Amino acid sequence: MVVIPLQNLPEYEFEVTLEDVPYLFAVKWNTRASQYTLDIATRDGTVLCGGIALLLDSELLLNHAGKGLPPGSMVLIDPSGGRQDVAFDDLEERCSLIYLTEAEYAAL
Repeated sequence: MVVIPLQNLPEYEFEVTLEDVPYLFAVKWNTRASQYTLDIATRDGTVLCGGIALLLDSELLLNHAGKGLPPGSMVLIDPSGGRQDVAFDDLEERCSLIYLTEAEYAAL
């Protein structure tokens, strides 16, 4: 399991390696929708998937299989068990973005 660190910023990019493959993540706050979105790209900037809504307890990669994305499962969780929608100030303190490998996910 990998915990991917997030920040409370309107827009930022960072690199994360999942299953030995580097990816570029771009997190953006959508003021109109009042939610964060995630773009995932290759290291050279080729976008594999864009505009994934960061919603609690949703399998974020499920509808994007076969696009060169990591093969496991990615979920935004609230470790405290809260069910509130994610607000602008919630990513750092309240939420955790978790990646499980295929093997870890299958073992659940």
